[in-house]
Amino acid sequence: MPSRRAFLRSVAGLGLSTLLLGCAGRRSVTSQTANDSLSVATPELLSEPITRLAALWNGNSLPTDDEYGGTHADRLGSSGPGFADYFAKRHGFSPTKTANQPPFRVTVGENGGQDAHAALTAETVDIAALRAETFSTVDSDMDVSGFARHDLFRTGKAIVVSDAIYQAGVTSISREELLGIYNGRLNNWRSLGGPDREIHLVGTVNDSHPEIFEQTVLRDQPLGGADELYGQPRRKVAAVSDRDDTVTRIPVRDVETLRAGGTGDYRLLDIEVDGEPRGPGGIGYPGTYPVPLFTNGSPENHERAFLDALSTAAVQPLILNHADARLDVIPAATKPDY
Repeated sequence: MPSRRAFLRSVAGLGLSTLLLGCAGRRSVTSQTANDSLSVATPELLSEPITRLAALWNGNSLPTDDEYGGTHADRLGSSGPGFADYFAKRHGFSPTKTANQPPFRVTVGENGGQDAHAALTAETVDIAALRAETFSTVDSDMDVSGFARHDLFRTGKAIVVSDAIYQAGVTSISREELLGIYNGRLNNWRSLGGPDREIHLVGTVNDSHPEIFEQTVLRDQPLGGADELYGQPRRKVAAVSDRDDTVTRIPVRDVETLRAGGTGDYRLLDIEVDGEPRGPGGIGYPGTYPVPLFTNGSPENHERAFLDALSTAAVQPLILNHADARLDVIPAATKPDY
């Protein structure tokens, strides 16, 4: 199998085309001539945000170009060169200052698991997500000892409460208190610093997809029984929005407050981990788990530049918050130092 550098040189002469997923989930990715190139293998869970970033990167829009309702000069606080130029320059590359000509191009292929692991080992790809479909982030038979891990996103479910409960002072609870709600030991919001009002718990209909919440909080614990059970997230959203006493957990993709920054009729409930309140993007939050990316060893400069853009708060709304798609991942609360 050719080396990563040989592979990248072989694709560098191909024509530009980065196509987003169609209805059948097919993707075609090639690259124009460039001094260097970066290849990313990603499972379906991360394919959309990474492909969107690759399109922005390869477009290398200039500071005054309007992209998605604003200029990157405003977002990044820089009047410097193009979008890709901005991040590449931070990691040793010379800016091209030319639209559609980034310092290096990015190609994205939808792949994951053992195939991505083999490609990363053989250095035919630069960045890969090895496992993301379940909360077991890496298969036990995968040797990742030589890889560097990058936890930039999390997925799973968020704990939410009715806005009235949040406004009354219940903005965070401990894991033990959360378990107390689910096993029936706690049944009034007053015991959690809230109003004298019975706790209304909306539970989840069991299905074939286990949750990390069930494993880390509810496992081997007696449960008191939920007041209502729903399988569809929209039913849970309606319940927690319409009532003034409700707590439930819903997929991060269905939490509007994570997307628009507003409050809506329900609020995110922080969970205390090691004495510190943490939201769904935080390490140790009981409803979510990391979706890691890997590089073969410490990231090289072009890998570091792309990961820098991927983890930048000003960029993430462009790749995660789109009206045409509710994505299944949210940014990790802590940005690595790239």
